[in-house]
Amino acid sequence: MTTHEPILSQPIIDRNTAAGAAIYVNGRFRVHSATGLQRYAEELLGRIHGRVSGRLDVVQPGRKLTGLAGHAWEQFILPSRTRGLLWSPCNTGPVAVRRQIVTIHDLFPLDHPEWFAPNFVRCYRAVVPRLMRRVQRLIAVSEYTKSRMVAAVPEAESKITVIHSGIGKQFHPQSLRAIQQAAHETALPSRKYVLSVSSVEPRKNVARILQAWQRALPHLPHDLWLVMAGKQGKASVFGSGEFGPLPERVRFTGYVPDNVLPGLYAGAQAFLFPSLAEGFGFPPLEAMACGVPVLTSDTSSLIEVCGGAASLVDPLDVDAIAKGLVTLVRDGSLRRGLRERGLARARQFSWDTTARTTANLIENEIHSRERRPLR
Repeated sequence: MTTHEPILSQPIIDRNTAAGAAIYVNGRFRVHSATGLQRYAEELLGRIHGRVSGRLDVVQPGRKLTGLAGHAWEQFILPSRTRGLLWSPCNTGPVAVRRQIVTIHDLFPLDHPEWFAPNFVRCYRAVVPRLMRRVQRLIAVSEYTKSRMVAAVPEAESKITVIHSGIGKQFHPQSLRAIQQAAHETALPSRKYVLSVSSVEPRKNVARILQAWQRALPHLPHDLWLVMAGKQGKASVFGSGEFGPLPERVRFTGYVPDNVLPGLYAGAQAFLFPSLAEGFGFPPLEAMACGVPVLTSDTSSLIEVCGGAASLVDPLDVDAIAKGLVTLVRDGSLRRGLRERGLARARQFSWDTTARTTANLIENEIHSRERRPLR
């Protein structure tokens, strides 16, 4: 989803199970590579602690488990280590545990299997619809994600609560020093650039971004570059993909750490994010919070999350992306308007609000379980 590293938070209690723990947390995410899902889980854990009765007990594998080994741990080992309500914050959980809350970020492996490796799709299809039918409560991170969940499993609709994700307090307009430091850390070839932040995977539409940049180049300042920040998506999840020869003035930075990313955002003249689909979409909001005008897609959750504070284009239309980019770069009045609207929009999302609402839902489920018939 994004390029973040997991936050190095302190354990909530003990990562191993303990007798009497009221709320268990599926900690499989802590042995995964960093994505937006891991960011969501880590951001909420510390904030939920103290807001619910009983302690949180994060149960995680003793070592890194990937692929089928990770799925096997989640389905067969984790259930034996939980004796209370389980919260699974990252899309999947053990089907055997009915007394469970699962946060669903997206259903793209069901909706668009062509974007993913076949084995990953098979595992997802085998687990997630059954999980949605069986568990006590479901959280969707956007109304868009809820709509896809209902389309996949209509009988789950009454169990779904929409709770938007948040963005970190580190994302705000930055000092000149922070902007210069980010440019130095990422070895930017120019201080004038358009930024795109995402993992390199099919859903992020990288091929069309590059095609649009190629078409826009004759109409852009000669010293303006396209900076693509993000790491390569895992082949085991997304399959492998290659792009043709790069256009001129394109810089791939690879992974950008959290202490550098806000400055990289803030130094950009514009932010380009024509993703094919997002369950929530962190990067556009983070860019807005840093004071950068955004060009993004008129699809999925991005319309809902950006709330009229971004320029929107059809992500399948390369010419539309190119034209939107040229207009945004050349129209100073448009950029200023989007900057002000974006800053206001971003202030409406915070992890504190997400945590408070999630804690209230968890607390309600603790006290209502006897009254809820489980199917």
